[in-house]
Amino acid sequence: VYETLDRLAEEGYKLGIVTTKLRDTVNMGLKLTGLDRFFETVVTLDDVTRAKPDPEPVLLALSKLESRPEEAIMVGDNYHDILAGKDRRIGPDHHFVADCDLAETVFFN
Repeated sequence: VYETLDRLAEEGYKLGIVTTKLRDTVNMGLKLTGLDRFFETVVTLDDVTRAKPDPEPVLLALSKLESRPEEAIMVGDNYHDILAGKDRRIGPDHHFVADCDLAETVFFN
């Protein structure tokens, strides 16, 4: 995992996390693993009024990273991540799936 994140960061990808966990828990885990240095933004349950699968946290992360859905790749590990990534409120013409050559933002959920 570390090597992959290091490579993505070296290649200029903006990395962010969108999670339904509380900020203190996420920060502690990232710091303990040494992964905190890779992520430009971390959107937690503390930052939103509506959690995934609502698109609010994804849209907030995109805004903080100054990115657009068509430039992003969202990587998730559960059904709520898929629903959030495909929500039409993120944009009318795409489902958060981008050509990897165009992507500049990678989210981990």
